[in-house]
Order: sequence, then C-alpha cells, then structure tokens
Amino acid sequence: IHIETKDWSRHGHEIDKRYDQVVLHVVWNSNSRVRVLNKKVPEIQLSDYFSENDLQKTKIHRPVDFPCMHAFSKRALSRKLVNQQLEMASILHLNQKVEHNLVEIKRLEFDWDQFLFQNILCYALDPQNRSNAEMLFPDLKLSIFRRYSFDQALRALVVESGLYEQTPVSIRKSFDHLFDNRNTKYIPLHFDYEFKWKHGKVRPSAYPLVRLNLVLSWLNEYEYYFDDFWNADLKFLLEDLSRNSISKSVMVTLIQNVILPLRMAKVEFTGIKKGIYPSEFEILRYLPFENNYVTHKMISLFQPEQSVKATQSFALLSQHKLFCQSKRCTTCLIGKALWF
Repeated sequence: IHIETKDWSRHGHEIDKRYDQVVLHVVWNSNSRVRVLNKKVPEIQLSDYFSENDLQKTKIHRPVDFPCMHAFSKRALSRKLVNQQLEMASILHLNQKVEHNLVEIKRLEFDWDQFLFQNILCYALDPQNRSNAEMLFPDLKLSIFRRYSFDQALRALVVESGLYEQTPVSIRKSFDHLFDNRNTKYIPLHFDYEFKWKHGKVRPSAYPLVRLNLVLSWLNEYEYYFDDFWNADLKFLLEDLSRNSISKSVMVTLIQNVILPLRMAKVEFTGIKKGIYPSEFEILRYLPFENNYVTHKMISLFQPEQSVKATQSFALLSQHKLFCQSKRCTTCLIGKALWF
C-alpha cells in the first residue's frame, strides 16, 4: 500500500526479492506502473472510490491489547504492586519527555518561552491536526503576539495558514470581526507550507480555529509572558479553570504533555535538581480523570484506586505507552509477577 505508484521505486522494492510475490498494488494516486519479474502488477487506485473528505471522517480504532490480560484476570495481585508499577510508569514517562525537551530546546537556542508557546499550540489541537500545528513553526514567533494587538496577530495567523478559509462557514462567521479595518494591519507572517486542516470526527468546539482562539486568548491574559509558568506554584492554573479561561480537558492535556515536562526540563537544565519526584504530580490531583478509549480499557484491567483524577489517567496512559503497547512485560513489575 502506497500513497502513489512511484513510491514503489522510491522505497527500493523493485530490487528487493521479498516483493517478488506481490499480486496487487494499492495506491491513492496512480502515476506510473509497477513490474515484478517483468510482469505488470495489477493496481487499484483508492481515490477512484473515496474522497479525502471520506478518509478524514473515518476514525481508526486500534484495539488496546494487553499480553497479560487473561493472566491478570485469573490471578490476584497486591494493590501495592499495581500502584508501584503505575507510579513508576508515570515517572518514566515524564522523564522521557524531559529528556526530549532538553534535546529540542537546543534547536531554539534555549528560548524557553518560544518553546513553551509552540508546544502549547501543538497540543491544544486534536491529534489529527498536530502535524499542521508543528508546521506553523519556526515562522510563527511569540514576538508577533507580544508586539501586535491580539486580533491583528490572530487574523494574520488564521489567514496565512489557510485556517480561516478551510473552516466551515457556520463556525468561521463568528470570527468575521477579525477583518475590521483596525485589524488588517500588515503583520510579517508568511508560511511556505500548504496546510490541510482537518475537521472530521471532532466536535465544533474542537475545530482547530476554535481551539487556537481559545488557547491564544488564554495566553493573552498573561500578555504572552510566562514567568508564572516557570516559577509560580502551578495551582494558579486552577484559577484559570474557575474563570472558564480554558476547558478542563484541554488544561489536563497541556499540563501533562507540555507545562509540567517543560518546567521540569528547565529546572534540570539550570542544575537546581535532577530527576522527577512524586510531589511534582501534585497539580494533577486537582484535575479530572482523562477519559478516552485507552484509559477506559486500562481502568477495567488495572482498576487504580480513586480513578477520578488526572494522576490516575496519566499513570494509565504512561503504562500503556511504555509497557503494554510495546509488550515490555519483562521490565514491568506486573508482568514479572504474572509470568516469572
């Protein structure tokens, strides 16, 4: 299966004997012919049967499979052991994010505010649009929102990225005020990338235009200066929730994936301390449990105590990502107890 026929030669399949038995080539765009053992291989072009919009509306649900599911259900394990494993998974997961951030920050010449800004924008969007959000950078600078009015900067962003034009009319009409004369000032922002924003299988409240406006408006309350994010007790974010500056689900995602790991990375970079301690998770105890198809399946198996807070959902997601999905049973306390 390829995007286009020419990918066959690009990937070197014509000189790989393992592909001599191929009897059908499935592509999205047919733009050449494939021959195997000097015979043409039949080819089917999926774009003859489906549109890109059809594909965007299709959501693939991958099964959450656990190697120890049956053994786990037949053998009682101590709650202490399960909790130890989940806590270890959480710490390992955050440590990985911290190490990744310490590598990536070098590319930005240690501009921590810019790094925080672009990660918040990426994780604010649903997964199908995060690759688009990543392509906003490095052209989208934090300095644009610091220098120009919020509406002027937002207008430049949504127009230049094609986001306004690609958003359904029923949604984008509420952003027409951005095109008032006072907001049409020239902003030095241009993208060479051709964005294809996706709106399938998400609620209108999660459309990229709506979500970006929500998060950028929230950051505008801090005038795009992030001293509190680096230095203050993170419980100040709970006040933002009480003012409805941002939704709880978005806040949970941003704290787990951006704010907490980046804050820890900066602390480690300064040499104040190294490593992650359970106390760092305190802010998650005040946030709701993250419900999705992974945590739903994981909770039925692991049944963590008091599974109503983000600490538990983060632990389950970490366990799934680092151990269950990759079948690392030999390094998992639960796997060792069941199998060895």
